[in-house]
Amino acid sequence: MHARSKILVVEDDDELRERVASRIEELGVKAEQAQDGIEALERLARSSPPGAIFLDVCMSRRGGQCLLALLRREPRWASIPIITMSGAHPPAPGSPVTSRSVKSFDVEELAQILVSLCGG
Repeated sequence: MHARSKILVVEDDDELRERVASRIEELGVKAEQAQDGIEALERLARSSPPGAIFLDVCMSRRGGQCLLALLRREPRWASIPIITMSGAHPPAPGSPVTSRSVKSFDVEELAQILVSLCGG
């Protein structure tokens, strides 16, 4: 059993979000899904913190950069490992992310990294 057996996948591309979440669950960790930053905040507010978050930087409602800033200011979420993903933009120097993926990436490798961040 993983220390925190849940990962939040925040991605506005339905197919990609579902593929990543499905692979995470195949590796034995629950995957919660959110299609944007607003839905992610709602999920975070009503449940225990996830072991890791996969966050798309460019989304229409409450984009990834804004969500990332909110998460890092909130003490109960500030230490959650976050992997961001972007089609183009590199993270700023001193960025509060654990890692960053660039589209297109290997879903299998990403899922394994996220699961490992949960203590597995």
